[in-house]
Amino acid sequence: MSKDFDDFVKSLSKEELEEIGNSANNKDIVITLPITEETINKFITGISTANLIIAFALLRKYHDWLNS
Repeated sequence: MSKDFDDFVKSLSKEELEEIGNSANNKDIVITLPITEETINKFITGISTANLIIAFALLRKYHDWLNS
């Protein structure tokens, strides 16, 4: 029997999502003034890193859920 992705999404608790979000928030994403091309690039890199942290955390949970 195959599992439905929507069931996985429903299985995530608010607390789990907050934990994942907090793990990405701990990456010191800041905008440094004055705003220059370099500071914008650092900010974008920080946002991209946070997105990857969240994506990998969710993918790990999904993998565990699929194999349970």
